[in-house]
Amino acid sequence: YLSLYGNHLDGWIPSELFMAPVLNIIDLTDNHIGGTIPSTIGQLSGLKALYLGKNAIGGGLPNEIGNLSALEVLEAFNNDLTGSIPDTISGLDSIE
Repeated sequence: YLSLYGNHLDGWIPSELFMAPVLNIIDLTDNHIGGTIPSTIGQLSGLKALYLGKNAIGGGLPNEIGNLSALEVLEAFNNDLTGSIPDTISGLDSIE
């Protein structure tokens, strides 16, 4: 579990964050994080919850998000996301 909620962090999400196979919850809500969601997110097959709300994340949701077979919760409200929701999300049976 990694929670950095409300720490006024800025910069980008490092792609290496999503290479830690033991993480099952990541909460980066309420910071000043920009950039895009790295495609390496797809390597966290055990990730159950990803909280990215209230940041400045741009771009679209990467297709690799569909590899998160255990994902139950994805929150990305109040960001600068663009584009459409990837079709790969429809294959996530555990998402609430």
